[in-house]
Amino acid sequence: MRQIWGKAMAIFLIVTGVLAMTINSWNASAFGLQNATVAALVERGTFALVDQVIPGFNLVEGTETFKFGKEVYPMKQPGPTILGAMVYYPLYKLGINYRNHFDYVSHLVTFGTSTIMMAIAAVLIFILGFAMTKAWKSAAAAALLFPLGTMIWPYAGVSHHDIYGIFFGLLSLTAYYFGEREKKLKYLGWAGFFATLTLFFTMLPLTLPLVLWILTAIENDRKKIIFLTLGMISGFVPTMIFNGLLFGNPLLPPNLAGKVSDTMPLLSLPNFLTKLWFYLVSPTTAMIFFSPVMFYGITGIMSIPKKDIWLKRLFIGLPVMQLIHISSMGTFGGYQYGPRYLLPILGCLALGLAMWLKEIHTRKVWVLFFLAAVYSVLVALLGAIQTVMYPIPGPFAPLVFVKQVMAGNLPVFRMWPVGVILTIGGLILFYQQAQKSNNK
Repeated sequence: MRQIWGKAMAIFLIVTGVLAMTINSWNASAFGLQNATVAALVERGTFALVDQVIPGFNLVEGTETFKFGKEVYPMKQPGPTILGAMVYYPLYKLGINYRNHFDYVSHLVTFGTSTIMMAIAAVLIFILGFAMTKAWKSAAAAALLFPLGTMIWPYAGVSHHDIYGIFFGLLSLTAYYFGEREKKLKYLGWAGFFATLTLFFTMLPLTLPLVLWILTAIENDRKKIIFLTLGMISGFVPTMIFNGLLFGNPLLPPNLAGKVSDTMPLLSLPNFLTKLWFYLVSPTTAMIFFSPVMFYGITGIMSIPKKDIWLKRLFIGLPVMQLIHISSMGTFGGYQYGPRYLLPILGCLALGLAMWLKEIHTRKVWVLFFLAAVYSVLVALLGAIQTVMYPIPGPFAPLVFVKQVMAGNLPVFRMWPVGVILTIGGLILFYQQAQKSNNK
């Protein structure tokens, strides 16, 4: 594995740089609630919302907030607020705050959380892809397309809870893979820990712990089950402490405390079919119209040999259970650029893509793949330089954004100089590392 660390660093720099360049003012303004929670925690020491804690933030009860006791709270898990506060705190102490430097602070908080997380996530895809294929080029291509050819790119421009969920979910997946492959129980413990810790940041990948536990139980190995279970219990402790302190019940999350049921299972066949259409078929919202390149990963997953049946079960089980979970909910997630509730499955598809890329294909197949990859990157770029706050239902978002870009309607990009430097540095390092590999 030592031979890939230079390439991993190059991928980290490239992804960090590209994502940093497209952090923009429209998303900063549109996601005021996220900034308000960070400001309230750092400046007032509370998870409750505070009126005018950032410019223009009005304290009202709405679809994303609720009143509990005398305070109004966000309908979100606390993890993103805590991580954002860790970035904002030193800035605040230096006199750089949301009131006098809103855009800059918002950009820096996003850079220090979502951007860095997704760059590390790309590195994890590279490490896992290389471990599975032993082909660094295939792993690198999948690692770069994972954030830059999918909805991750636009959403990484926001301090978004679902982006955090992708990061911790991938940490869990990485630990689980190496725990199974190398027969190390402590890795399975870490896999369980990160699987439930993910729920401290977002409830979207709710089925992740369930799938890992079921697949481990199928093996009927008591030690594996014990280590995984202990890890899961440990990872759930922060959530229980938060729920207990704020809402008086360790098992009462914010959405239930706010008596909001649209994210709860809705046993309705029409609703289920409507959601499947939304995620898989609709020409304006289905994932295949936003990131067709990722669907090559399905072929890669299906080609996993029988000797690695546990891996095949994992890469099929996680996306299928996630799809069932989100199709059973009463909501599709509101304003969005692409079906964001499918973000948690992109890791599995990217790793399947790495496997597919290793195989031998005809020239025609490679041409089609290249076109799908270019299209996916362009669609992701459009969302990144506009906003993820796109009204649904509506026309196909990329077409709308193309018109806006051509008309010169663009936000402000405060981090682009930093992004350019990081990207150039990453490309130079990647070229050097590739030359070393080619000369061996």
